[in-house]
Amino acid sequence: PSYKNDLKVRLQMSPFFNRINHHCSPNSHGVCHFSNYEDFKTSVALVLAIEDISPGDEITYSYIDSRVLRADKLTRREVLSDCYDFTCLCSRCLSES
Repeated sequence: PSYKNDLKVRLQMSPFFNRINHHCSPNSHGVCHFSNYEDFKTSVALVLAIEDISPGDEITYSYIDSRVLRADKLTRREVLSDCYDFTCLCSRCLSES
């Protein structure tokens, strides 16, 4: 299936998110809270763990939505390349044939 027509404009809500790497099996989820234009200027960005993260483990989240995460490796890599200009080399992509 084609996901390109479903891509939405992405806004960087926090410089903190720039420091979290993508993974196709992320251990966290990024959330931004705002309800109107005024809130948008003072939004809150949260990173929520979706599994146990041990001290020293890298915190990762997915740059792509859950529907694309369920796709095969080639599709995930195509979307990441088109949107973010990199080839994913996460452990999930490297382990899938």
